[in-house]
Amino acid sequence: MNFYLKNLFFIISAVLLSGCAWSSEGEVFISDTMTKLCEEARYGELNLNTVQNKEPLENSHLFNCAISVVVSLPDEKSSSIEIRNKQKIKIADFFISQDIDINYEDESESTLVISVIASYMPSEWKIRIVKTLISKGCDINKKNKYGKSAVDLAKFKKESEIIKILLKHIDKI
Repeated sequence: MNFYLKNLFFIISAVLLSGCAWSSEGEVFISDTMTKLCEEARYGELNLNTVQNKEPLENSHLFNCAISVVVSLPDEKSSSIEIRNKQKIKIADFFISQDIDINYEDESESTLVISVIASYMPSEWKIRIVKTLISKGCDINKKNKYGKSAVDLAKFKKESEIIKILLKHIDKI
C-alpha cells in the first residue's frame, strides 16, 4: 500500500472510530450524540433537559429533526401518534425559542421555513412558526435543491394562510 493510501485509510478509520462525522457540506459536526438526539426529537422522545445551551446550528438541526415526518407503524394506535405529534410540537417550540441558525439548510437545501411548510404538523402551528421565523429574519426566497421556495411549497400544500403571510412579507422586501 502506498504512503497516501495508508494515510487516507488511517484518517478514515480515526473518524469512524471517534463516532463523529462531518456533514456533506463540511459545516455541521454531527456526533453519535447528535444523531441520537435527532432520532429522539424525530419520535417525540427527546428530554429537553438534556439539550440546554446547545449551539445555534445544533438547535436548528434538532428543530428540523422534530418536525420531520415519521411514518407510523401499521399497528400503531392513532392516539399514540397524536401524543407523539404533540411531543414533537413541544420539542420544536423549545428549539424555535432558542438561539437558532435562522437560515439553516438540511440535506435537500431546504431552509427551516420550507421544512415547516412541508411538515405534517397542524396548520395553526405552521402559521405561528412561519411568522416566528420571518420575524427572526429567515430568507423566504431561498430555493431548495429541487428549485422550490417556501411560497412554491405553500401553494403545493394548499396552505392559503401561509401563502398570504409569505406574499405579504415578500411585498415588504
